[in-house]
Amino acid sequence: MKLQRLRVFSILPVFLFALYLSLKPHPLVQPAVQGASQSKQEITCVHQVRFFEPQLFFEGIKANKSREQASVLSNIRGGIIPHHLLASQILAEFFQILGGQDIETVILLGPNHYETGESKILTSACAWQSPVGQVEPDIAIIEKLTKNEVVTPDETVIDNEHSVSGLMPYIATFLPKAKVVPIVLSATLSKEELENLIANLALVTNQKTVVVASVDFSHNLDSAHAAANDQLTLRLIKQKNYNELMSLDNRYLDSPVCIVTLVSLMDSLGASQSRVLQNTNSGELYNQPNVAGTSYASILYY
Repeated sequence: MKLQRLRVFSILPVFLFALYLSLKPHPLVQPAVQGASQSKQEITCVHQVRFFEPQLFFEGIKANKSREQASVLSNIRGGIIPHHLLASQILAEFFQILGGQDIETVILLGPNHYETGESKILTSACAWQSPVGQVEPDIAIIEKLTKNEVVTPDETVIDNEHSVSGLMPYIATFLPKAKVVPIVLSATLSKEELENLIANLALVTNQKTVVVASVDFSHNLDSAHAAANDQLTLRLIKQKNYNELMSLDNRYLDSPVCIVTLVSLMDSLGASQSRVLQNTNSGELYNQPNVAGTSYASILYY
């Protein structure tokens, strides 16, 4: 009898743990809170932001407060920023500037780093829960782009793509009322596919929409070589030399297609002026100029 009781008690914890796992929501994509709705469709899932470094995040915000602030611009329509979390001060500055504007939607373009998924242009209709707040998706725009076969929802790929996920805490902090349309692009997009994307994005933007390209610049170079390559990249961006930009490799950009999409879209929206806020690299930021690292630029279009 004692042996039977012992077996029961030894099995009970295993049974309870299995029951817990069966009832627990997926850790990455969880059901949305009941009653939360938008447009004609409920938000049915929530991504948990996994690309978050709290020390870097809060240090970046603190460092930005002590930095001389850029003069306030009006009618910002877009921008280019890094997604490397080491560049936290650059990200804090950029989104703080956007926070001074009445922005309803952020269309966030990022590279599909691992080239996964069944479509070249992917999106997500989920909300994003970060440690500093939740960001809601702009269901109306996502539905329109999906209906027009411009984007394909893929929650698995988007959830694992740090070029969009890692920026959600900054949006939650500085643009708490804004909704988001995350879009990740394959490097294999054709010219025709790129033009179609740009034309459709132009149709869903207005004065309260900002389009942001999340792109890191040079990779695996020391500070001197990174700075030299960045000067070429920035010159090509300013010249709108799309053919040359598309030919750049990882020594210059991790996503030429995102840059070309952003710059071309800004041109079509009449945002003809731009300002480079910062251009630096990890070696300069951490006083290790001889160590191979990543470079960054933040640019505003208005």
